[in-house]
Amino acid sequence: QIGVSGIAIDPTDSNIIYIATGDDDANDSYAVGVWKSIDGGTTWNATGNISANSMNEIYITPSNPDTILVATSTGVYKSTNGGTSWSKKLSGNILDLKMKPGDESIWYASYSNKIYKSSNSGENFPQVSITGFTSSSRIAIDVTPANPNLVYFVSADGSNKFNGIYKSTNSGSSFSKTLETDDIFDSTQSWYDLAITVSDTQENTIYVGVLNIWKSTDGGNNFSVMNSWSAPNSDSYTHADIHFMRFINGKFFAGTDGGIYVSTNHGAKFTDLTENLAISQFYKISVASQSSENIVGGLQDNGGYAYSDSKWNNYFGADGMD
Repeated sequence: QIGVSGIAIDPTDSNIIYIATGDDDANDSYAVGVWKSIDGGTTWNATGNISANSMNEIYITPSNPDTILVATSTGVYKSTNGGTSWSKKLSGNILDLKMKPGDESIWYASYSNKIYKSSNSGENFPQVSITGFTSSSRIAIDVTPANPNLVYFVSADGSNKFNGIYKSTNSGSSFSKTLETDDIFDSTQSWYDLAITVSDTQENTIYVGVLNIWKSTDGGNNFSVMNSWSAPNSDSYTHADIHFMRFINGKFFAGTDGGIYVSTNHGAKFTDLTENLAISQFYKISVASQSSENIVGGLQDNGGYAYSDSKWNNYFGADGMD
């Protein structure tokens, strides 16, 4: 069993793919290094040695596809020869890594309670001093091509509760805390899943996800909840346990325990891209004593389903269980 927590596709040749292995959220599977395919994913080979239990973000630099950066549980590693060998550029359990849009000389990395910035293409990462920033246990970062100078990050505290949104307007040289103080996590499970993304066309539109997706349109000062994990038939529904969110060419993607969702209208309506994949797993089922045609069951991470009138109906979101 090989977990994959990062994928990078060569922008000049889509047959060349790198994967960063291991489960970076729950450590349910361990890393076996960065693997590479040169035939569109048909076959894979290990690249140079990296000692780490987990990995997450991996990037190919736009100007030189042989230069790759990857964030791991032991640091940020860089290769300049297509993965043949790797050099550690920053030590520590690096939870996130982002490149400044349009400027591959500037990179941002996060530890549980620290932010780092590289201004020399990832060769070294000095720590950024942030006044008043304390009690953080996890950080997620995002940037936006709508304003490449902006950097946002969300922090969880030592109890895995919401610890604030921080914003930089000078490419990560300094950060200030936004005004939001409400519990936009809805839970204490940010140790397991935490995601932030910024619209690629609206620099002040930010989304944070743990159980539900919350949205701000004023640069992170005020958020409102967009959906509910227990309402699977609503237009804005996504499964709970949100591990990944990102805008790609105007499309808003959300990667969750229950599927991959996409929105083309900034989250007002999501489409489940995995809806027709036969990947659902039942925990328990029960058949009505009055009619064997009526069946209910609970699914691993995909809600509760009832079979009636020759079709399955989803009546509850998230984990179905019994």
